Amino acid sequence: MTFDNLFNLFLRWGRVIRPSDYLVFKSYLKEMLKRKSVMIIKENESIKGIAIFFLSNDYERFLFKPLWDIPEGDDPNGKYIIIDKMACQSWNLSMRRLLQEVIEDNFNVLEGHYYHAPLGPHVTINRRRPLNVQRSDLIGCGV
Repeated sequence: MTFDNLFNLFLRWGRVIRPSDYLVFKSYLKEMLKRKSVMIIKENESIKGIAIFFLSNDYERFLFKPLWDIPEGDDPNGKYIIIDKMACQSWNLSMRRLLQEVIEDNFNVLEGHYYHAPLGPHVTINRRRPLNVQRSDLIGCGV
């Protein structure tokens, strides 16, 4: 998945990037693609959403960071996944469950966090299955 493909999906799902933020967003997204921190959320081979995330043992410093900031301290073996940015057609219960399923299938984390700022809630996703899976090769820009 390229920057242009991801950018078009963001626009199609209503995540408008202000022209003044475009270059910063492009730099941010390219860096996250390089770090393999972009998750494609699929259901029946159809792309339902995109999540840009961090893995860490300290989720709080990633939740309330500046909009396009990429803090250091991302840990591939972290026990928390923090969804930094997400784009999907609608955030509803079925999308939340699909996101939880993708996280549990691909990461050894205890919980996930998504702060839907500025108006939305801080969503916590707790693991339902035991910690026995490894990160799959299906995550990142190659999906």
